[in-house]
This record gives sequence, structure tokens and C-alpha cells, in this order.
Amino acid sequence: MRTVYHKLVPLFLRRLLHPIARPKLGLLRLHAHYHSKGAVVSGPFAGMKFNNKYLDLPKILGTYEIELHEVFDRLRERNFHMVVDIGAAEGYYAVGAMLWKKECSVIAYEGNSTYHESIRYLAKANNVEARLDLRGLCNEESLNSLGHQVSKALLIVDVEGYEKILLNPDAVPALRTATILVEVHDCFVEGCTETIMKRFRDSHEISSFKSRDRYASEYPLGSVFSRHRLMQSTVIKAISDGRTELNGWLLLEPKDR
Repeated sequence: MRTVYHKLVPLFLRRLLHPIARPKLGLLRLHAHYHSKGAVVSGPFAGMKFNNKYLDLPKILGTYEIELHEVFDRLRERNFHMVVDIGAAEGYYAVGAMLWKKECSVIAYEGNSTYHESIRYLAKANNVEARLDLRGLCNEESLNSLGHQVSKALLIVDVEGYEKILLNPDAVPALRTATILVEVHDCFVEGCTETIMKRFRDSHEISSFKSRDRYASEYPLGSVFSRHRLMQSTVIKAISDGRTELNGWLLLEPKDR
């Protein structure tokens, strides 16, 4: 029914109907829109101007993939001069990384070219377009073409199961000394986590992170909304990623740093 609704009802009309159909969520959207002023509110990319036509609340609020905040805190002082974002989507991590590490350049790979306009827009809005190298699909040959740059880079990988093929140090030797943050999609491709851990266990320290529930107290704008009992379920929905499957991430840190 939801798919039919989105196909039959024009976007402008859905926007008008949304506050009526879901008044509490509509109220939170207004609250977030007013206080964010078009920038990410919290998290490692706080302050990033965000092109958010649909007001993606978890990203605007900075609670998107909150499980990884400690990872970015851990890596903040590492001497990365390049971030390679593979599966960049609309550019949240690609552009955010250039604000998180102001001396870094970013190579962003995104095979779906419809996202490229958004990535370029975000880079321009945040004055980092000179440090962005936007490319298409990424495969083993793409990584090998980067040569030694991969070995000293931070790789952020979200490729819906293709990580099982792509992250192979036998095919891309520079991966043995790269730092890699990868979302593993065992729900799409069986054995992703096990295969990657086996390949990198001799060369890397491996930390595992699992998706988890959100709590109303994590609403970053701290207001009566997060404390009011009748609003708490809506607040939790607003700061959640809306995942239908339990996801996980692996942080691979080279032992010889």
C-alpha cells in the first residue's frame, strides 16, 4: 500500500497531507527544521550544510548510524590524507569526511549517477568541492589504480553485499595496510562478515558494531518532546534509521600502524 501511495499521490500533496496523517511526527519535523537551519545538528559531521528536500530526520539530527560515532571519534586524530568513500549515495559521508578531517581529500565512488548531482551540491554548499574527486562504479581494478594511496587511506564501504568481492587483499594488496570501515550485508549476501574477518585477521585489528535501538534521550535538540511520554515513541522513530534488518559494521585497523 505504501508503494502505491507514493506512486499515485504527487510529492507536493504528500507533503501537505503528512502533518495531518502524522501530526506528532510533523511537529518534530518543524522543530528540527527550525533548529537545524539547514545543517546537521550533532555527531561527527555537525555543522555540515545538508541538501535535505525530504528532511531526512536522522541525518539532519546527526543520529544516522549513531553506532559509528565512536568510530569517528577514535579515528579523528589518525593521520589520514585521503578518504575513499565507496557507495557514497547522496554524499553524507563523502562530504562529511572533509569537514571531519579538514586536511583530507575524498575520492567518492557512486555507481548510481542520479546521486552525483546531490554529492556535488553538498560539496559546493560546504566549500569543499576542490577536495572532492567524484567517480562511478568501484571494483578491484579501481582500487589497484589508486596505488599506494589506498594503503594510507580510510576506506568507508557501503556496497550492499559487494564488499565480499571487493575487499580482497589478495586482489588488492594495498588493503593490507588500509583502515577500513565497512557495512556488512549478510542479509543480502551470505557470509560477508565471516569472509572479511578471515581475510583480514592476520593484518588487522577487527572491531564489530551492530545496529541497535534508539532512545528518546538521544534526541539531540533536548526539548519537552524527548521527555513527554506521549511523544517518546515518535521521537525514537525520528532519530532511527528505519532499518528492516539488523545490520553490522566492521572496523579494520592495520596492526602495523
